[in-house]
Amino acid sequence: QIRLKNDAPYIHIPKPEMTIYSDTIIDSFRIVSLNIRSQREAENGQFFIHKDAGIQAMKINGYDVQDPDFYDTFYGDHHYFNFYGMYEEGFDLEIRCKADSVINMIMVEKKLDLPAFDQYEDMPNYIVPQAGYSSNITMLRCDWSF
Repeated sequence: QIRLKNDAPYIHIPKPEMTIYSDTIIDSFRIVSLNIRSQREAENGQFFIHKDAGIQAMKINGYDVQDPDFYDTFYGDHHYFNFYGMYEEGFDLEIRCKADSVINMIMVEKKLDLPAFDQYEDMPNYIVPQAGYSSNITMLRCDWSF
């Protein structure tokens, strides 16, 4: 059986957006309130926050993250959580950490469906070309430090 195969063109896919509402220091803690939204309403966002931030508490859409395993368990050097349903308004995240912390966060956004393209472009560095994933999923990676 003969198969013909060509490389698919790279396409522009808008990255997720992060908006910081407030960043304050109270006593010996830093409290950062922010919003993360997917410009393409992705089904899933995976988040990795480096443990050096020294997270003391966290809220997602106003709800306390109460699972002690989140604070005590690391994936490599990172805290990890999933958020499903990255609708247009996104979600709010509040992080309480050490006052002198820099928060390093990685988001991997997954969206079912392949977008249409008009012309060939170079692949942006935030698109994850991962073998083994279904061909109808596009993944983006964002790195933020704040």
